This record gives sequence, structure tokens and C-alpha cells, in this order.
Amino acid sequence: MAIRGSVIGLLAFGIACLLSSHAIAMLQAPPGICELLPGAETCNGGGSEQRGGKEADPGTFAWGAVEPLTRPCRTEPARPQYLQRLVWASGPSAGTYVTADDFGGGYGSGSRVPNGPAEVVFAADGYAYRWVCSSRDIDADVWAEATERMDDAAVTKNPVVSGLTGLETWAWFDGDPTVQPFQVTWTDPATGFTWTLEAWAWMRDMTWSFGDGEVHVESARGLDEALAVAGTVDNPAAVHTYRATSADAGFDDGYPFEFSATWVGQYRWSADGGGTWSAPVPMTGSYTDTAAIAYQVMQIRSALVTTDG
Repeated sequence: MAIRGSVIGLLAFGIACLLSSHAIAMLQAPPGICELLPGAETCNGGGSEQRGGKEADPGTFAWGAVEPLTRPCRTEPARPQYLQRLVWASGPSAGTYVTADDFGGGYGSGSRVPNGPAEVVFAADGYAYRWVCSSRDIDADVWAEATERMDDAAVTKNPVVSGLTGLETWAWFDGDPTVQPFQVTWTDPATGFTWTLEAWAWMRDMTWSFGDGEVHVESARGLDEALAVAGTVDNPAAVHTYRATSADAGFDDGYPFEFSATWVGQYRWSADGGGTWSAPVPMTGSYTDTAAIAYQVMQIRSALVTTDG
């Protein structure tokens, strides 16, 4: 059950208004009032003895269907969030949404539902809502898909085979330093609701370690910068000149030339198949890939040759 942007904005505004520091202070349940446990269908908290000015038998509360939102939960890593309305599970109003009017006057935005679950308060539209986070982090799933699309780290250089002292060695990343935006679907195990996820990643830090103590690092803040700083065969990302042969430096097999790439990424989700998106959130942590070779560097010495005649 997707919520269009305008509806989401209205609900988000109303609930943002009520979740003030004053409202949060009111979210303490009185002794003996139940908390709705995961998987439970009802909360036997008891209803009001007076609804709409009329005497009524106490009822019990239940949760209505979740309505997916594009704003993230306040968790790390971020997760999609739902909005859920409280309904009457029994009594004269069974099956209807709980509203402030059910309890007579005196209840406004930010007021806790009398005898209700501790985390639920009335919103500006009079209904009783709570935020619900999706049941499982999606960060690992997004990373797993992104890493499948990454080009492997590799040492690319010129001269291709062996370097020469006094001659520049050019280095670059001969691959795609980005994972362009891709979409996958993800289902929340608790609700069965399917989200559309869009994710992308890039090489934030590209490090060329030439083996003789010299290190060159390029950093990128996003997809476009990564493409620009990775370098090409005609415009290398790193240039280095060796002053000693690899053998003279104690590396008989060649300098330990290494390229390391640290990937970072972002993702967002949609509750309506891409019509409305959440703000991008960063993937937790990073992914590092490294490649290394033994790079022989030699020296060319000229010799004077005399000929007879």
C-alpha cells in the first residue's frame, strides 16, 4: 500500500510536529500497560471508558496495516520506515482507527493514547500513529550486490614489462572505478512488503604504492570524480621516477608495486516502484580491493665502442 508524495508529506509534517521533546517525555507507559511484542496481533491495553462523550466498555488495541515511507529509521545503518495506525480490536468501535475524538475532548497533537502502547501518540490529523522500522538491515544485501558489479583491482603501468631508472613510470586504473546506479528489490521478512532499492558505488581512494617508499593517492567524492581521477593510458593518475634499480634496492624479483582501491557507496529506496525515493544514505563501512606485482626496474648504461679503420 504505497503512499504518494503528497500524503507522505502531510503525515510526516503532522508527526514531526508531535514528536517534540515535550511529546517524547510523554511516551512513558503507566505501570501495567502492555508493550506490543514483535509478532503479536493485539495489545491488551484497554480502551477508554468514554468515547465521544458516551459510556462504553473498554476495548483492546491492534495495529493496522503498515504504510511504507521514504524517510529512514534512526538506526545505523539506515533502514526503511513504515507508518502504522492504531485500531480498535474490540468494543463498540472495533475495526476502526483510533482517533482523539474517541476519548472526548482534551487530546491533541502529541498526546499519548490513554492506556495505549507507550510509543503511540496522536498526530495533527487526530489519528494515533507510530513509526515502525523494517525488521532487518538491508545494508549487507546492497553491498553484496554492489561488489558483484565492481571491476577487480589491477596494476596498470607504462612501461608495461620493466621500468628504467630515470624514466617516468605511468600508472592508472584500467577499469571502471564506479558501479553505476542499479536497482534491485528487497522484501522485509516481517511484513512481506517489497521495496525498490537503487544503489551505486565508487572508488573513493585509489593508492599506488611503487615499492620504493613513494605512494600516490587519488580521492573521489562521487561517481564523476572517480571517473576523472582514475586516469587513462594517455592521462595517467600517477607518475613516478625510480632512482635505483630493483636489484640494487634489494628486490631481486622486482619492486613490490601495489594498487589498492577503497570503495564506498550509497543507496536509496522507494515504496512505489520508483515514483518517490528516500534521500540517499551511505553504505556502512567500505570495501577494499588490492592487487600487487613484482616490477623490475633496470638501468641502461651506454658504452663507447671504437672501430678499427
